[in-house]
Amino acid sequence: GLLRVAGDSVLVTDEGNNRLALIGPDLRIRRTFQPATPGLAERIWPRTVDAGGRYYALIPGWVLFGMGQPDDSLPVIRFLPAPAGRTRETIAWLHPAPQPPPPPRRDRPRIPMLVFAAGDAWAADPSGRIAIVRAKDYHVEWIDPSGAKITGPAVAWQPIEVTERDKTEYTRTFLANSGIGGKGGPGGAPGGLIATPPEMMAPKEVAALAENTAFAKTKAPFTEARPLIGPEGTLWVERSMPRGSPSRWDVFDGQGRLTTQVELPVGRRLVGLGKASVYLVSVDADGVERLERHRP
Repeated sequence: GLLRVAGDSVLVTDEGNNRLALIGPDLRIRRTFQPATPGLAERIWPRTVDAGGRYYALIPGWVLFGMGQPDDSLPVIRFLPAPAGRTRETIAWLHPAPQPPPPPRRDRPRIPMLVFAAGDAWAADPSGRIAIVRAKDYHVEWIDPSGAKITGPAVAWQPIEVTERDKTEYTRTFLANSGIGGKGGPGGAPGGLIATPPEMMAPKEVAALAENTAFAKTKAPFTEARPLIGPEGTLWVERSMPRGSPSRWDVFDGQGRLTTQVELPVGRRLVGLGKASVYLVSVDADGVERLERHRP
């Protein structure tokens, strides 16, 4: 991931090498360091860095479980990396998606989550403002740096049934983009990006993994894509859609009200928001991704 930091630099989250790298405007690495989180033995990777250099991150359930704490509510934290920082501050709590039931076959691999289940999402901007997207009744909450909260109205949505084709396509995508499929695992090429072994993408293997994985009966109101905060303070959330539909994003204002919806061109995904444009990624038949800039 790439994170904007104060000034003219970019922070690269280099999980493969267990480090953060600060890149200057000349594209050179100025320094590298480990993302030490005060009070935690595990390293937590930041999602945002604000103008004051404070990091924003979510403590995942597996870390809480290792600390002997319940993982039915996950804390969003703000901190200065150690040794500069001594403490971390909890600024919000999220309800994760439910844990999956035991798989039918414990001796076979599975996707380790309840796929398509509803769980809260979040985003933060450089000013330190936090957006929480609640899954239970689909509404947005804004928390400003002082802790004041604004809660928007619930958004109507129609549950979408998870089909067998949804399960197959999700499983195939998971195999192609995760460690189980050869990407990001130990022993891979630099950066971990190696081709998925063809035998793992065979229809029989995809079907076996799907059959051993738990899926929700209906899709959550929004997808697992990270919400994005625009420069003007809007929040973009990708709405769940039936298979084959174009990507559609709900746009909320600073009061948590749904103001408009934006439908992307077919085959594109949203990766960034600018002051006068949006940034999309397209993928060709060879798997080559291209970054595109679109103006309204």
